[in-house]
Amino acid sequence: MNNTLAEARALVAAVREGLGDGSTAEVGIAPSAVLLMPMCRAIADSPIQLGAQNVYCEPSGAFTGETSPAMLVDAGCRFVIVGHSERRAIFGESGDLLRRKVAAAIDAGLNVIYCLGETLDQREQGETNDVLERQLAEVLVDGTDWRKITVATNRYGPSARAAMRRPTRPRQRTNSCAAGSTRNSVILPPPRFGSNTEAALNQRMPTS
Repeated sequence: MNNTLAEARALVAAVREGLGDGSTAEVGIAPSAVLLMPMCRAIADSPIQLGAQNVYCEPSGAFTGETSPAMLVDAGCRFVIVGHSERRAIFGESGDLLRRKVAAAIDAGLNVIYCLGETLDQREQGETNDVLERQLAEVLVDGTDWRKITVATNRYGPSARAAMRRPTRPRQRTNSCAAGSTRNSVILPPPRFGSNTEAALNQRMPTS
């Protein structure tokens, strides 16, 4: 919940300038819902992709304040973030709801950034791998198109802000996310999940 329209435009202008000509980097922005349309115009004729911070799992109906996948596509979005730690911790989003959100977004043609992340207490109790495995299993259902999903770990949610002020053991950094990263989310390193989840991934993820 950051950036006014003027601030968002300035940020996009800086990103466009930083990319330069001929950049092959994949870059996306995910502004708040009220800024999606103006940001779609701001990134026109650039390689920057537009994404949303949230989506609901129903196509329409009496769900005041929510945004459907079709609305996001209509606004120019190509991806959506699902399962961010703040949505889980503050708004109490369950695994079942997140699974339905992922499915609805993919059905509408959106790519999904699916976030995993343990709380500070869970990390200190040595439960990181169990938590990440459980959160990944929430969307491990038959028919899931994993080509449309990027799995990421949260490093800046409500619990991670406190965690970043405490010393972190190297093994924790390796298991939870790329070592030394301070970005909001990063792509997971090679999985360190249990054998059941690894087997499920091998069955469901494409081989090429």
